[in-house]
Amino acid sequence: MATTAEFWQEIQQWVQLGQWSQAERLGGELCRTAQAPEWVNEWGVLLARHGRFAQAENVFRQLSERFPNYAPAYGNLGLVLRRLGRWEEAIQAFHRALDLDSQFVEALNNLALLLRDLNRISEALPYLERAVRLRPDQAVLHANLAQLYRQLQRHTEAVRHFRLALASQPGQLDICVGLSLSLLAMGEETEAESWARLATDIAPHQADAWNTLGTILSTMGRYQEAQQCFDEALRHNPQHHLAYLNRGMIYFTQGRWQQGWDDYEHRLYVNASEWQRFSSPRWQGEPLHGKTILLVAEQGIGDILQFVRYAQVLRQQGARVLLECPQHLVALLSRVLDLESCHAKGDSLPPYDVYIPLLSVPRYIGTAPNAIGFEVPYIAPSSDLVERWRPILSDLEGFRVGIAWQGNPNYPNDRQRSVPLEMFRSLAEIPGVKLVSLQKGPGEEQLPNCDFPVVDLGGQRDEAHGAFMDTAAILQHLDLVICTDSAIAHLAGALGRPVWLLLGYVCDWRWGTTGETTFWYPTMRLFRQPKRQDWGSVFTDVAKHLCSLVEQKLGQGRTTRVGDILVPISPGELVDKITILRIKRERITDWEKLRHVEIELAELERIAERSLPQSVELQNLVAELQAVNLALWQVEDELRDCERRKDFGSHFVELARSVYHHNDRRADIKKRINLLLGSRLVEEKSYKPYEGAI
Repeated sequence: MATTAEFWQEIQQWVQLGQWSQAERLGGELCRTAQAPEWVNEWGVLLARHGRFAQAENVFRQLSERFPNYAPAYGNLGLVLRRLGRWEEAIQAFHRALDLDSQFVEALNNLALLLRDLNRISEALPYLERAVRLRPDQAVLHANLAQLYRQLQRHTEAVRHFRLALASQPGQLDICVGLSLSLLAMGEETEAESWARLATDIAPHQADAWNTLGTILSTMGRYQEAQQCFDEALRHNPQHHLAYLNRGMIYFTQGRWQQGWDDYEHRLYVNASEWQRFSSPRWQGEPLHGKTILLVAEQGIGDILQFVRYAQVLRQQGARVLLECPQHLVALLSRVLDLESCHAKGDSLPPYDVYIPLLSVPRYIGTAPNAIGFEVPYIAPSSDLVERWRPILSDLEGFRVGIAWQGNPNYPNDRQRSVPLEMFRSLAEIPGVKLVSLQKGPGEEQLPNCDFPVVDLGGQRDEAHGAFMDTAAILQHLDLVICTDSAIAHLAGALGRPVWLLLGYVCDWRWGTTGETTFWYPTMRLFRQPKRQDWGSVFTDVAKHLCSLVEQKLGQGRTTRVGDILVPISPGELVDKITILRIKRERITDWEKLRHVEIELAELERIAERSLPQSVELQNLVAELQAVNLALWQVEDELRDCERRKDFGSHFVELARSVYHHNDRRADIKKRINLLLGSRLVEEKSYKPYEGAI
């Protein structure tokens, strides 16, 4: 009678001949009769290696039934279920294997890799850490653990394990690439470049190696060399989408817009499934007159705030423009100029004819962005929230400067754009300057330990009304925003607020490489590092210009602003001015004009609140005066309509006559206010009497 080993040899021979029916017949017999689980396990592994995963699953399930305490059966079942896309079942199988053998290194490694692929990185980490402790000399485990640390932005630990992996497996391409990228994230650019160059030497035909080297050189500002690397990557792999994307951003930096947009389009292939959910066609530049186009927000918040301005251009082409965006941005983006409506991702959408990813719009416009006259501001703050924040911000005396210092720490180049709060100390020491924190989330934890004055408006802002809604309102009450490259900069620019942007020596493509201004935001000024990591020079320059600006705005030794004229005024005249400004606040739609109105109104309301005693009689007179001024506003609108129509008939005459009747009533109410409050200033008017009344 044949031994199990001979039986197994015969199965392998049938497999080599491609006679699977014979092999599976014998394999079934092996599963029933084998006295040791190892032979059945080998049969399952053989099936899996040849892609026969359904049969392999059946073998491992039979094996686990016959030998319920045999851990490899569950470990290999997990691998097969993973290949079949049944991930949760695979996770359960790996856990069962580890319940039977807590030191089963292969199961620990495979479970961690599955969790990594499911983007459950933090959950995967402890399993690989256990595996490394059990087998500290196994290079692949160190390499896998290093990659997890790199994804978690824990680059110091990643570098340590990459080096341990290379110690026992030198010259491994993936390890060299991973090590170079972690070193880059830590600012060790010279060593990062050397490891990336080694990767290109190891595998000169490997596109990933060239793309990595190009990424490092681009981060160092060596754009021409970086472009050559991306070209080389694409020569070896014409479908390397990341190389296209990276090269496109270099084109943007150089102002080669159309080439940049063409390359940048390859970002859509990196996550192609995202764009397969739309049933309507993607817009590719065809005429839009009378059609509805859906813009789909993408990338980071700063990108969305920057590019949503293109709704203006599409609206001018005759399109009805919709926007889909993350839920937390709906409230803010619903206030975008020329946008018909805004909808949260996942909600039902109104009918539309075509859609397009937001950052793809410029590709089909046919005009470089620096040649388009965008209307700025193109986002309007909530007037209710502007009023809600008015009393809080108006109590801050001096030149109010909003500051933000930290962007998203997960951004690959965050090290070159974010700064510690401590860097703003020199600005806080400028006489008359009042710093106001706009920081939200990461970086906010630095405030409690800050030993120079920074106004903290509390962590509840932007919670109840939507992301950046309170911040947008707060910006209306600030004299200036000074911040690093983050969403705050884009928000301030989109709102048309004065903003100074602090940039690293090598910065994002949208800011170019030189100059103090940007066509993207006309109210923005750029302050650039003169050399790498030299934030000290940037803040010295900012402090110098801020001193000059504050001296212009605030008088030396005075609490009032230069330009304020302090003259006696009667209460009636003050209240009249306030009622007119309130009407303007409701009627004016130009946001820059509205900002001026709100500033003046806030000043006068503060004076009225401090100076005028309140009473029911005064409130009634104020309401009566507001009604008269509103009537005068409406009469003037109608007169201008008549003027446009060249209609100077009886209706025009009646309107014109009503003006002096309303003005006489207005003067009477103002006088009654003055007398009520016992003012020493009482306005008087004298005109020829007229008969009749309207």
